[in-house]
Parts: sequence; C-alpha cells; structure tokens
Amino acid sequence: MEDEKVAAPLRGEAAWKAQRDAIDQHNAAAKKRAHEQRSATALAASERQRKLERREDAQLRALNDRLPGRG
Repeated sequence: MEDEKVAAPLRGEAAWKAQRDAIDQHNAAAKKRAHEQRSATALAASERQRKLERREDAQLRALNDRLPGRG
C-alpha cells in the first residue's frame, strides 16, 4: 500500500457531531420524500375531484335535457 492512511475512528465530540450531521441529512431526505409524496397525492386528489365535477355536470345536463320544455 502506498502511503494510504486509515482514518482513525471518531471519538468524543467529533463522533457526536458526525452522528448528528448524519441524522440531519437523513431527516432532510425524509422530509423531501414526504413533501414529494404529498405533492403527488394532492395532485391526484385534485384530478379526481375535477373528474367527479365533470361527471356530475354531465349528469345534471342530461337530467335537465329530460325536463319538459328543455329538450
């Protein structure tokens, strides 16, 4: 091996800070995934709502067309 230095394991405050940073990164990634999932879920719900509204509108138009004097 050519002058490869093996890093000594972190101890004390340095180990604590490294662990805290790793946890912070993990939490940030989890929040990002949750936000993306919420966005996708909200978009799907919004699309379902619009589809239901279009279907209801079509049903109401069909019922109105069947009323006497309307069709």
